Formats: sequence, structure tokens, C-alpha cells
Amino acid sequence: MEEKNFVLDLERIFQFVFESDNDKNVDSELTELYVMDDETNQLSLSSKQIREMKSGEINNKQTIRYDMVKFLLTSLLSMSEEEVTVGETIMLNTMFREGIIKEVIEDKDGE
Repeated sequence: MEEKNFVLDLERIFQFVFESDNDKNVDSELTELYVMDDETNQLSLSSKQIREMKSGEINNKQTIRYDMVKFLLTSLLSMSEEEVTVGETIMLNTMFREGIIKEVIEDKDGE
């Protein structure tokens, strides 16, 4: 059987980790101040303040993707060719499907 060569597609890894979903991270905080109305003896809304915080930093989704790729690559490097488990097979198939691992196909000239 012919030996096959594989490579990691670093461009695809970066694209997968830092893929933008156009999701903006916006956290909102609402502060309402109530005061006692002396005439009616009831609380009434005196003021309302809305504070929005926009985040331009790496979002949680990218952090999770980074950790997942790091785990997959660490697992890949510690695999044994003799005994491939079902989990390792699933991992490899997923990495092939996502384009993270690609087979190197050389032409007839060996390039």
C-alpha cells in the first residue's frame, strides 16, 4: 500500500477559530430609581439609565474554538498508528471534513 502524506491547513485553522459570525457582544445594564410619592404614598419611577458595553475582544465562541482545535491537535500528535481508537477515528474524520487536515497529492514529477 502506498504511504500517504498529510498536512495541517493553517489558513483553515485560523479561519475556523476566528470566523466572524457578525455577532456583536453587547451587554446591557438597566438601572431604575424609584422614589416615594408623598401624596399617593406609592413608589414612582424617578429615572431610568441604560448602559451598554460593547466588546471588541475575542468572544467566547472564538475561545471555545481555539481550545477545541488545541485539544484536537494535541490528541493528533499523541496518537499511535498501531492502535487507533473510535474517538481518534471520529476526530480525524472531523478534521478532514472541516479541511483542517489535507492529503498531499503529488503529481507524477514528484512535486
